[in-house]
Amino acid sequence: MGESKKDIVVYDGICVLCNSFLRWLLKNDVNDHFKFTTFESLYIQKKFPDIILLDSVIVITKDNLILKKGNAFLHILRKLKKLKLLVFILSLFPLKIIDFFYTIIAKTRYKIFGKYNSCPVVEKKYLKKIIK
Repeated sequence: MGESKKDIVVYDGICVLCNSFLRWLLKNDVNDHFKFTTFESLYIQKKFPDIILLDSVIVITKDNLILKKGNAFLHILRKLKKLKLLVFILSLFPLKIIDFFYTIIAKTRYKIFGKYNSCPVVEKKYLKKIIK
């Protein structure tokens, strides 16, 4: 990967829900598993030009596997070792069902939660985790 030996979480920079999730991840990634970037970043445009703004958070693993939707969400929670009960319950369902509900939330995220005019600034203490 060159730039990072960590998994990279790619998120929608103007989505209020996505940014709330990002802030939660930044606070809870105490073992420094992840780096973060937006779909609009120069990093994504140059290194992964096929990745475009999707209705999904994406994880690019350190092995360059691209995880989307429920798979990405579960990967993040498992790495952080957070919300273990939720991970256990979701793991009981086939990924297609998790992705179905993920897609419903993702497609209505702007309507329900809104969107920013531009990507909000991350707290200074987390800037080293952001790839531009």
